Amino acid sequence: MVSSLGGGRFQDRPSLIVQLLDYAILRNGKDYRTQETLANLIVEIDSMNKQELDILVDATFANRIPLILANIIRESFPKTRNVAYLQSSLSNLFRKLQSLQSNRNEIAKMIVNVLTSHSIDFLFFKTFNEYGGIGVDVDLLIPRTKYPECVSALMKSGFYPIDSLSKTYATGFRTGNNPIIVDLHTDLAVLGVQYLSPERLLSHSDTVNIREDDQNESSSTFPIRVLEPKMSGIVSIAHSIIKENSIRASDILEVHKAIKLDKESFRSSIESEDLQSSSNVFGSIALMLLPRVSEFREMFLSNEHTVVSYFCTSQVRRKFQALPENLPVAISPVLSLPAFLDRLLRREQFTKSIPIALGSLKFRRNLVIAGQKIFKKVLS
Repeated sequence: MVSSLGGGRFQDRPSLIVQLLDYAILRNGKDYRTQETLANLIVEIDSMNKQELDILVDATFANRIPLILANIIRESFPKTRNVAYLQSSLSNLFRKLQSLQSNRNEIAKMIVNVLTSHSIDFLFFKTFNEYGGIGVDVDLLIPRTKYPECVSALMKSGFYPIDSLSKTYATGFRTGNNPIIVDLHTDLAVLGVQYLSPERLLSHSDTVNIREDDQNESSSTFPIRVLEPKMSGIVSIAHSIIKENSIRASDILEVHKAIKLDKESFRSSIESEDLQSSSNVFGSIALMLLPRVSEFREMFLSNEHTVVSYFCTSQVRRKFQALPENLPVAISPVLSLPAFLDRLLRREQFTKSIPIALGSLKFRRNLVIAGQKIFKKVLS
């Protein structure tokens, strides 16, 4: 194996992002090889040129974990020229992210005020990340029955749709000059076919306080509802395997946190959502990347295996005969599609889902017309 961030100079080691994950998860444990991982990280980073260091910073951003790297080098690295350059690069990245964070928090507070005043149940998911990552959208989930009322409330508060309003399972909104997009969900679906139960997500939430200004500890806070860790881990598995076909480092950290908090409850939730095959794909990749993490071994090596699950697992091993060079890991449709179909078969929804998916493709051109009708009805 050649390190993807080491210019081909480091053989038989996983990529630096994987080593960062390994150290971040295991450094508080008892594995004696944790210090060996840290030593490897120090040697590799000290041997990099500036271009390679920039690639590393970009990789932490793509994986939504820049804070992981920043904390590790601050707490555990010797003060070298390369470490100083990394810290400077990360500081520049965090300054750029600060604007996005401010925009995200501003729009989240607006949503909280609007929907609370209309007594509309809601929660944010895949939006607030404790590892320093941030995206360009806010994912908001509401009950399906509240969609017309929610759309009306948002539009009267200055939000405007950027998608057809007939695509009710996921509609994009913006407001003013704020670059953050609000993805309003009534379902978690691919081409209109559900891959996670929204009702289950809405019934498993936590309330957390968010600072209006993340960089100012004295700034005022406001409460938001987010997924509890167990369900955040479930979303990470389903979304990465079925929807995005890509696993980020942050997904692996979310799943690890859920397993560590309550492995059996997490396993039960996977079974309740019929995500066994998706879990097997995710787990097989996590085990290949991080074989020393005991929580992954205990969780995924004892997973239920069906014919589809065995197929998915064997395809993972065939596709990744060597470790994936880096994260995010791209998931082939050969893996994601059978995992999705397995969920539909377990739920006896396969035959019902085919016309829904075909309809979403065939009649997509009619969505704008249908959306205009809903738009007029909402404003009337």
